[in-house]
Formats: sequence, C-alpha cells, structure tokens
Amino acid sequence: MVKDKDGNETELLCLACNKPITLPKYIVEDYKGEVGCQECGYILYLKLEDWYVREYRIIRDNATEMAAKKTMEELRKALQEPERG
Repeated sequence: MVKDKDGNETELLCLACNKPITLPKYIVEDYKGEVGCQECGYILYLKLEDWYVREYRIIRDNATEMAAKKTMEELRKALQEPERG
C-alpha cells in the first residue's frame, strides 16, 4: 500500500489499465525505480518518500516491446530462408 496526498493508505493503480499493482517486497517506503504492472505489462517509474507517491509515470509499454521482438523474429527468419526464384 502507498499513501495518497492526505496520508490515507491506498492501492497503487496502473496508469495504463487502471488495475491494482502488487508491489514487490523489495520496494520499501523510500523507493525510486521501475515497477511493472502484472496485468498489462507496462513498466512504470515510481518514486516513493515515506510511502507517499512523489512521482509516477509510464516509461515503457509492453505493446511496443512485443512489436519490436516480433519484428526481430521476422527479420531473423527472413535472413535464414533461402532466396526464391
């Protein structure tokens, strides 16, 4: 749980899909770094100070990463296939 601006405990919701994010155990009250959404795969930047959210934004989306992997796989496959004709 994190704290809202009034100091009340609240769930951290994903900025992309609005589902609750379960924070890993290594995230403590003063944390600065990445956190991933277990639902949609987006990577978010999170800065906590005494459990208060000071900064929170999307830094990478899963769709872009998956498209890049697919493109690389297609390229590898094309390079392995003999030329036709």
